[in-house]
Amino acid sequence: WFSNWFSEGFDQRQTASVSLTPRLQWRHRIADLPSRTVFGFDRYDASLDNDKSNQLSGPVVRTVRIGQLSEALYVQNQTTLAPGLTLTAGGRQQGLEQSVHDSLGQTLGQRFDRRVGDLGLSWRLAPALRVFVRTGSTFRFASLDELTTFKFDPDTFESKTGFVTRPVRPERGAY
Repeated sequence: WFSNWFSEGFDQRQTASVSLTPRLQWRHRIADLPSRTVFGFDRYDASLDNDKSNQLSGPVVRTVRIGQLSEALYVQNQTTLAPGLTLTAGGRQQGLEQSVHDSLGQTLGQRFDRRVGDLGLSWRLAPALRVFVRTGSTFRFASLDELTTFKFDPDTFESKTGFVTRPVRPERGAY
């Protein structure tokens, strides 16, 4: 239960998540160089239910239901070019579907797909010293609780719970 100190509004939230994240590791050789490749799949299915009441344990006056399904495929390879010198390359393709419905009839549905990759080279100069250079891109999707909103009305001292009405775009980055 979440409550606002200044109002009689109470929120009860419940989240659930199921994930499947298998991966396969394959040791092999590329052009007679030792290599290790990891293939993987990630699936996350999550939901958030928010019930709004005007008083603790009172009747529910508004319900917000949020669902999120994320699926991704990825691969990463590490190849030893020389003793202590390793080349790493990888990529990831991920899709995300988000849906929001509330008891007042508002809905929001959005889908995002992102593809990223990275490339790096590391050199172990001593057992406790390694230098590396790496480039790539990254992204981050909004989590379930980032799709909800809490608005405080200073005139009525009421807390209003709802959800964002515009798509929350993924964040992007590069390194």
